[in-house]
Amino acid sequence: MINRLQATNPGVEIALLTTNPVLDEHAAVRPRLLEYYQMYRDVARQRELLLIDSTPAWQSLLTESRERFLELVPDGIHP
Repeated sequence: MINRLQATNPGVEIALLTTNPVLDEHAAVRPRLLEYYQMYRDVARQRELLLIDSTPAWQSLLTESRERFLELVPDGIHP
């Protein structure tokens, strides 16, 4: 996808995004989510792309207050 975007528009700015952790049944079907997020970090670094890495902030919130996290991510997956 990155290659196609850059081929179509060489000046395009691409930003990759890591998102929130997932809970309960969503986590069960995404057991390698942290590895997936690391892949985004690696690709962004290797290709010199912008990375919006929100996972650490979400994880910090979840660690500090599961209740507050669930107010923002009520279904355990979608903010």
